Amino acid sequence: YGNLNLNSDKIINLLDPTNPQDAVTKNYSDNNYLSRLVGGTIIGNVFITNGAQIYNSATVDPTKAFVD
Repeated sequence: YGNLNLNSDKIINLLDPTNPQDAVTKNYSDNNYLSRLVGGTIIGNVFITNGAQIYNSATVDPTKAFVD
């Protein structure tokens, strides 16, 4: 099968995944993956970019806050 062009249409009524290669909805992703990132601690050297500048956690002031 080739590419599937939806011409800007949406895929709707997608079920929750049951197999490793199944697609997921935004709601499923937000509730099962993104929610796990809240309140955690990142250990190690982290690189953050705002598109114009890259911040390296090893050299940035540790009191600097980054907000998404």
